Amino acid sequence: MKRNFILICCIAAVALCLCSACREESRVRHIVLYGDSITAEYGAPEGSYTRLVQQKFHADTVYRYGYCGHRYSRAVSATHGGPSWLGSYVGDVCRQADADLIILFAGTNDYGHNMPLGEPGDTATTTSCGGLQYILDYLIEHTDAPVMLCTPFPNGAVHRLSTLPNEQGLVMADYVAAFKAVAAQERYRGRVYVNDTFADCGFSPEDEVVDSVRVYTTDGLHLSALGYERLTDLQRAYYDCAMAQ
Repeated sequence: MKRNFILICCIAAVALCLCSACREESRVRHIVLYGDSITAEYGAPEGSYTRLVQQKFHADTVYRYGYCGHRYSRAVSATHGGPSWLGSYVGDVCRQADADLIILFAGTNDYGHNMPLGEPGDTATTTSCGGLQYILDYLIEHTDAPVMLCTPFPNGAVHRLSTLPNEQGLVMADYVAAFKAVAAQERYRGRVYVNDTFADCGFSPEDEVVDSVRVYTTDGLHLSALGYERLTDLQRAYYDCAMAQ
């Protein structure tokens, strides 16, 4: 009986060691955040996003590349100017050679600034699809890190309600569907993963200007402390579910 108890304890100890080793092996040590004003932590205390990502992923280092008002499309906006193109900085992002994960979170300004959408396979970077494809191609060519492409949260104020058509006659859901289709191309299999935070964020068309927006944003677009908590929870959960195998 005593020998059986000792054997069980030994097996349990080995199992715990193996679990610990698995967790350590899947830990993301170096993360790059790349995106627009939400990544830039606009209107939030410095480090709001980076600190939460570092904590939740148990990362050693989090690099942040956030650019307010920037878009996947490099077209000039009649009302917002430009070009304010995220692709201008993709080379800087790729200089982080130790990156284990790149989290790309943008697209709100493509809808809000009335950018031409295009379609998957576009090579014209003036369209949102073409600009995003250029960025993804560059990332997978110049880094070994997987890319988590997060779709944008809905808008409740700054540009317009995300359920209302922009000057292209498109709602935000149209841009989200196109971004997902771009990332679903065979060329990105095993390198680009779509985290549909647009669908999973907890906002619904009925409460875009009421409770959810007031809780998760400061102005209908830029994230509050609870908004960043929500975003990073979704990112960590998606990584564990879809990317850590």
